[in-house]
Amino acid sequence: SICGPNGMFSWWTGESNNNRQNQSYSPLGGSPGIVSGPKRKHAARQLQRLGIEDAVWAVQQACQREPRLYARLQTLPVRTIPISCGGGCNGVDPDDLLDDAAMESFDVQRNISVDVDSYRELVANPGNNTVVQFSSHMYFCSEDADSLIIDVIRMGDKKGRSQVHYETYDGTAKAGESYEKVNGTLFFEPNEDTKEIKIRIMNDSAWRAILEFEVKLELDNQVKAGCSLGPYLHHTRVKIIDGSIFPSDKYHEAITEDRIDDIPLWGLLFEYFKVNWRIPTVRCGTIKTILVDQMHNLNFVFELFMAVFLIDYLLSDKFMAHDHEKKRFWLQVYILSLILPFALLHLLDYQKLRFKIGGTSRIYLQENLLRRFFNMEESAREKLDPGDLIVAITGNVEELVKHGYMNVLNLFRFVGQLIMVLVYQLLAPIVFDKPRRYVIFGPLIAFPVILLPFMLLRATRTSNFEGERKDQHMRVVSFLSFLVTQYRLIVDYSQRTAVVLDCENMMQGYNTAATNESEVVLNNTYFSPWIGLLFVAAYTYIGGLQLVMDEHQDSMTLGMFLTNIGIVKRVGDCYGSSYKTLLAIQSTGEALRHIVYAMNLPTDLRARSAAMDKRRVETKNVREKLRAENPGVTSGLLDKAPIKFGNINFAYHSSISGNFGGDSTIRKTLHRQHIKGCFEIEQGSMVCLIGPRGGGKATLLKILGGVLIPEDETSDVFVPAHLRVLHVPVTTYFYKGTLLQNLTFGLKEGAPGSNLKHVKRVCQRLGVSKHAMEWLGSEAKAIEPWLVVLSRTDQQLLSIARAFVFNPEVLFIHKPTLPFGEILRQRIVELLREFVTNKGIEQAQHLAYLRRPRTVILTSTDAACATAADRVFSINQVNGTKEVVVKEERPEEVSLKMLE
Repeated sequence: SICGPNGMFSWWTGESNNNRQNQSYSPLGGSPGIVSGPKRKHAARQLQRLGIEDAVWAVQQACQREPRLYARLQTLPVRTIPISCGGGCNGVDPDDLLDDAAMESFDVQRNISVDVDSYRELVANPGNNTVVQFSSHMYFCSEDADSLIIDVIRMGDKKGRSQVHYETYDGTAKAGESYEKVNGTLFFEPNEDTKEIKIRIMNDSAWRAILEFEVKLELDNQVKAGCSLGPYLHHTRVKIIDGSIFPSDKYHEAITEDRIDDIPLWGLLFEYFKVNWRIPTVRCGTIKTILVDQMHNLNFVFELFMAVFLIDYLLSDKFMAHDHEKKRFWLQVYILSLILPFALLHLLDYQKLRFKIGGTSRIYLQENLLRRFFNMEESAREKLDPGDLIVAITGNVEELVKHGYMNVLNLFRFVGQLIMVLVYQLLAPIVFDKPRRYVIFGPLIAFPVILLPFMLLRATRTSNFEGERKDQHMRVVSFLSFLVTQYRLIVDYSQRTAVVLDCENMMQGYNTAATNESEVVLNNTYFSPWIGLLFVAAYTYIGGLQLVMDEHQDSMTLGMFLTNIGIVKRVGDCYGSSYKTLLAIQSTGEALRHIVYAMNLPTDLRARSAAMDKRRVETKNVREKLRAENPGVTSGLLDKAPIKFGNINFAYHSSISGNFGGDSTIRKTLHRQHIKGCFEIEQGSMVCLIGPRGGGKATLLKILGGVLIPEDETSDVFVPAHLRVLHVPVTTYFYKGTLLQNLTFGLKEGAPGSNLKHVKRVCQRLGVSKHAMEWLGSEAKAIEPWLVVLSRTDQQLLSIARAFVFNPEVLFIHKPTLPFGEILRQRIVELLREFVTNKGIEQAQHLAYLRRPRTVILTSTDAACATAADRVFSINQVNGTKEVVVKEERPEEVSLKMLE
């Protein structure tokens, strides 16, 4: 028997595999060995020679016999256990398999890494290869949809019962606003492979380019799950598409037809203000800010009354002429009436900084601009100049929020102040028992009558000069953006001086436009103070005569006269400030138009949504077909689903228009490609695409990789929806982060293969230089310009290493051997072959049965790639697409065939 009387276990060496299986040996198989009695002190040496499958089987057997070992395994930290693949040994105590010192001593021969979590699942479910995951990594739905159905699939052994817990988690979409939060448990009965999660979608009033939330699958540790979760697709993202126009559908026709300049500016601004009002934080902060500003206005009226009280009563000989104590008391009251409200207003203004109006509004626009950019059609992204996008996010948004929406709040304050002046003029005669003087109402009525026509007459001139200055600014920004990206070309051809002169001419044009605008704005801003000064002069003369002629001050007192002069001046300042504020709001029109233009560039979200829905439906149909063709087979059916392509139509377009919303847009078809024929590719194969330049190899690779979406619904493109795909272009890219963060880009923290040791091994296998490996040290936290620090060779190798670390089920890679010498080319081809054969690079072989097949589809002009591939397709626009046989060809003939 397997288990001895002392609770340990033993198996025999020198016997055939059949004999071992007859003696209830693990179905995992493995090399022969002997395990018997406790010999802890030799555990490390024994386990170095212990076969990896034998080690797994030993752990399973030991933990089934002694639950304390399983309990201990569950408490181990999640880390990597290196294990060798050696042959036989003398004997080992099962406890030693879980001994920390022994775990650290395994790394002797091949350094194959195994996650402790993988062991836990194997121990909990010996021999179980049932995997539950989502059918796709992403789902799309419209904001107008009532609900969304998410498929959860079970793969592998379906004979038993499985259960998983699911729950939604907020992203930019919030539960209760954009969707209804759900959670629960899915139960898979025997032979059942699909379950559905239904999520109700709610129509959020706030406009957003795109909303996202996440759905996760989890195992309940308290019950037997009967399955393991897919290492990557145990979580999925849901994108909710907002189909409305920014800022509203009121100007839908003009915006979609690129006639943004025809939209009335104040109407467009009003729609933008409504967008802000729909944001809860901005709306709440706006109400609080208006209330605080009106507190300032109330204090202003209070100060007017107190000023009259001070001059006409406290400082007058007629008020408590001989009672100095009372006068002292009222003077103290007057001083406190100035200090206490001021302290309260200071506190309220300090709290205003925490209302988060400006910050929330800026983040809202910036976030949506970025989300829109990342989901634009390729032609729209080409139409949008990088400099324009940078200016829109960093400059236009700041200008629109600061000088647009925030100035609306200032207008409320100025209007409230004018209302308070009117209130004072109505109450002052009653409070101070004086006859009402209507002359003071003149400035309140005359100012808007004079200012409004002036503003309308100057609006066009002001807007033209402002637009000219901003156009010149955009030219400078775009040119500088071009210089930064084309620096090497300019320097190599010794054109520094010429380029600098061109830049100086542009900057001179900008300075001239800025000066012209400043002159117009200065004259505009001086108009209101001139009117205010004339009103003050007129009232000083008229009111001064009344005060001089009224010896007893029956109709007007000195305090009221001086206060009214201050009021007239304040009315002038108020209207002047309102005028400046209106000019500032009007000046944000160009910034708003830029943002509206960028926010409404076409996206490919609906096309991707349709393509993803089609993939899921076809995957389901293929699964049903395979099930019918393979009765009785319960595992591995989806691994037989083919990858298909053929009869693909695609056109590259170019959209030409002025910067942000020019009124002329030309959509020009630059190049159209048609890939004829239909072909199927088996999962777990290496495929090479060859053909002449411009034949469509890169286009086909991008379409299969999901970078481009075919225009024609008749295009036959199918990659099973449950497979993770990755497209790797020739150009290398590095994110702003450490080198380790770059190489694990796209993987969540703690995901399989994201640990430093695994990344280093992949890089070493590829032959990355020691200089680059130093940046991968455990203490390497530096963030460098990697395109400058690293050599061209290392950049390309690290780009391939990142793809291996990401470990997709289907890898689309464009010309992987192009920049390398013969030795590196051969190594990369061998590793691509190994990636397919071993279902990954440097992955635990004993867990290979839990992983899906790996498929590589590459383009190449290298004979080594073609000869190493399982299948080779020639992509040619003239002769059509056909499969060719190159295995028996000589290398020089293969190279010629690639260019046919």
